[in-house]
Amino acid sequence: MELEATSNSMLSGVGRNDSDAWQRFYDRYKVLIYLRGRHYGFSDADIDDLLGRVMSKCFTRSGSAGNNVFSFDPSKGRFRDYFCRIVNNEAITMLRERKRLREVPAETPDGEAIDFADPREEASTQAEYQQCLLNEAFQQVRKELLPRIVQAFIAVRMDGIPAGKVAKMQGVSLATVYNDIAAMITALKQRVKELEEE
Repeated sequence: MELEATSNSMLSGVGRNDSDAWQRFYDRYKVLIYLRGRHYGFSDADIDDLLGRVMSKCFTRSGSAGNNVFSFDPSKGRFRDYFCRIVNNEAITMLRERKRLREVPAETPDGEAIDFADPREEASTQAEYQQCLLNEAFQQVRKELLPRIVQAFIAVRMDGIPAGKVAKMQGVSLATVYNDIAAMITALKQRVKELEEE
């Protein structure tokens, strides 16, 4: 399986109305919308509304038929940064609309005051997004590498089983186990980098 490694390939696929590219786009970026919506204290229904608003902002009317077409101007910078600005702008617009309706919550559902400029929340959202990318990378890479490599990585790095015991279980040398783990880590880092570029 070959992964489209650049943002241009996924974005141009979305621009061509390619259903696979659109699904990858939706799956990747709905996570950011969900996380930001939670940051602003939105309910699930509000997050669904935010998702619809953001996705519609990513499209413009084009052509004589007035069709909805995906557009992104690379001169605006990295797509994910551009996309995050859209998410934040739409969330703030929703909060302003609530304020006009006197429905702005003073706190999140957890009882914490909403702080619209808290950099720790931004960092937390980014960390959660990175974890989502890592999970996606893991699911992709595990299908591409030898099962022995994946099993060694899971056993040692995720389950905490000593490498010597894993070597014995797999019938390989200790060096092989460490090389397998290193191969998995290298593959994961590369795949996360590719996913970040999409």
